[in-house]
Amino acid sequence: QLEDKIIATEDDPISLLKLGLLVQFESLLSTRGQELGMISDYCHAVQALAHCVVVLVDAKSQPNPDVYFTESTCVSDYRVSISRLLPITCLVVPVDVDVNNVFGNNRVELTVVPILFTQGINEMQTVANAVGDTAIQDEINRVALARLTSYFESFDALDNERDQQGHHRKHGSVSGLRLDLDAIRRVVVGSSSLHDYYNTRKRKRWRILALVADFVRLL
Repeated sequence: QLEDKIIATEDDPISLLKLGLLVQFESLLSTRGQELGMISDYCHAVQALAHCVVVLVDAKSQPNPDVYFTESTCVSDYRVSISRLLPITCLVVPVDVDVNNVFGNNRVELTVVPILFTQGINEMQTVANAVGDTAIQDEINRVALARLTSYFESFDALDNERDQQGHHRKHGSVSGLRLDLDAIRRVVVGSSSLHDYYNTRKRKRWRILALVADFVRLL
């Protein structure tokens, strides 16, 4: 999937370098019982990815991340390197793409922008909704919405900048994406009416996951 993303952005690699790699996660865990602890751990793990840098190297080359990092280990085909000086984890990913041809460099670092949206769907979530025990789910979704909105605004600004420079937009209708983002916001935040707000909290808002997945793919 990462290689597909690189190939898709081959004519416009600057956007991926400037914006970072948007990575979407979703959860169906409830906010009650043991699953409450699971969703909390999951959330912290996803947030930790913001301190991860994906280093793309040509699969034909022989990368040596130890030059930059003091401790490293191999995981499958990847090499994970941890800096003792900086709070960064480096994931070196060999890809079957001519990295130098696409990005103009044999070694490319991409920041990671992780987002997690969650909606419990089982009977435990039904109980949690009934007693109003959804605070962690609401907070996770609000944080993810804020991060997704920030990424989109940066994307839109970069797209406008390139359009002014005479580059034709390749990203389809940005206004359509903005409408999709507004739809996500309405589901996450709900109505300003107090009555509607509490009624919304009692429902399982499964549409969040479908809307976000479609939006991220389009973006």
